[in-house]
Amino acid sequence: MVYFLKNKFLLLFARLIISGILFFTATLAQLYWATNKASQNTISSSCIECNYLEDVFFLSIFGAVLLLVLFSVLRFIKNRRYKMVLQSITLIMVWYFCNHIIVTERITSWSTFTFGEEVFLIISLSFFPVLVLFPITILTNFYLDTVYQKFKQKSN
Repeated sequence: MVYFLKNKFLLLFARLIISGILFFTATLAQLYWATNKASQNTISSSCIECNYLEDVFFLSIFGAVLLLVLFSVLRFIKNRRYKMVLQSITLIMVWYFCNHIIVTERITSWSTFTFGEEVFLIISLSFFPVLVLFPITILTNFYLDTVYQKFKQKSN
């Protein structure tokens, strides 16, 4: 344990793994919760054999990796309030993008939705899951960042 705390590379690697698990779990829960209406339509417009749960799983992996990269870039911002606002906007936009992919593939591509109706449908499906899960994810990430900074200071 002492060696682990003294090695900055292992500490950073552990931070990335824990953040990746947090982002994957939150994205998976949000996607499934927001787009479970799309699970009733079992056929995807781009892949006839693809299962809804597989789409949600792989999009959660994509979202988690994208969030890890974007949050790593935002980590260099020193002002905590500004950083949390930017992280919140980034998280909501990535989740909206993932929801847009699922809804477009499984619901709106099989019907005659206009772009405005599609956006309204995605926002209405995503509003409550995002409202509940994004503060939990942002605050947990903030706590992990605080713990990481304390361990980093101890290793110096």
